[in-house]
Amino acid sequence: MTTIRTEKIYLTAVDAFLARQGWTYTAARYLSDNPDAGKVVDVPIGDDGESAIVSKVNDLLVFGVPGIYLTPEGAVLGESTIYPSASIQIPRGRVPAKLVFEPSNKRPGEYLFLDGIYSEFYWHWMMEYLPRAVIAESADFRGQYVVRKKSPSFVIESLNLIGVDSSRILERDAEIWQVECAWVPEIITGTPGHGRNDLSRYPSLILDLRDRMLVAAQANVRGNRRLYISRQNATRGRRIVNHDAVSALVEEFGFEVVQFEKMTLAEQIQLVYKSEALVGPHGAGMLQALFLPAQSAVLEIFPPNFITDTNATALGLLKHRYQTLTGAEREDLLKGEPNLADIEVDIDALRLKLEELLS
Repeated sequence: MTTIRTEKIYLTAVDAFLARQGWTYTAARYLSDNPDAGKVVDVPIGDDGESAIVSKVNDLLVFGVPGIYLTPEGAVLGESTIYPSASIQIPRGRVPAKLVFEPSNKRPGEYLFLDGIYSEFYWHWMMEYLPRAVIAESADFRGQYVVRKKSPSFVIESLNLIGVDSSRILERDAEIWQVECAWVPEIITGTPGHGRNDLSRYPSLILDLRDRMLVAAQANVRGNRRLYISRQNATRGRRIVNHDAVSALVEEFGFEVVQFEKMTLAEQIQLVYKSEALVGPHGAGMLQALFLPAQSAVLEIFPPNFITDTNATALGLLKHRYQTLTGAEREDLLKGEPNLADIEVDIDALRLKLEELLS
């Protein structure tokens, strides 16, 4: 198997990079700000007058991971990445000396690229990439979705659950692609107040995503189960250092300790929909609160020096009863990135929170 050697650049510096390569280009711009740059489709979402902008761009060239989008006129598109300050992997020595579109290399048909920055992480995928596919499906897109090579299983599973057959899903590495037509949705970030548009402006979109996945997962039986999500097998931190004591306490309150990584996405959705309460450390698993019945109970546990509202959109839409708890400040746990610190839970504080949340 061939490995593509890469180097890093940033969208904020892509103009200088292209200049060094001898490309003819214009500065990064957003299609939603330049309707003449592509055929624009205003896609209605739900029944409340919401809509999302999708541009159709002919002869788009995409290179790097996540991809940088360039038009035949040499325009770098701002829609290339949700986070311009994040690094982009460029194939070393494989960028053409000038912007040339070879008809023989062009992939015929329509494509929508979902292989952007952080698309391999569950929260970013669910809140920032999968909604683009829901928008496209709502607009009768019947082309190919492009995801990262060797994507986590939830990428294909979730696309299947919203109605996209696996035959319409392609994988791309860092190589250069030229496509006949690309559908480019406007940038939508998952965190309220961040970026040009955030998902909180599109409540019908996230509810449509939720409904599609509930139906496809056959999650149609409600119940009163209570779930505690374990992160003890996590590779990126936020493990509970006093896990045994926490497990014993939540079991007193009728919670089951579950490990979502051992279940398919459909199985997770079915289980969560049968539940009335979800507790666990901040992480991908807590986003599954999106599949709880409305007005359920949710308790999210954070490291002591980090707290975020990344799940606020889903929690607010479903009117969940939501509480947070931060871990004890232990010097030995605060090394490295604050958002990935392991957590020691104050057992007495957790008991009080559970009593309040479940009363």
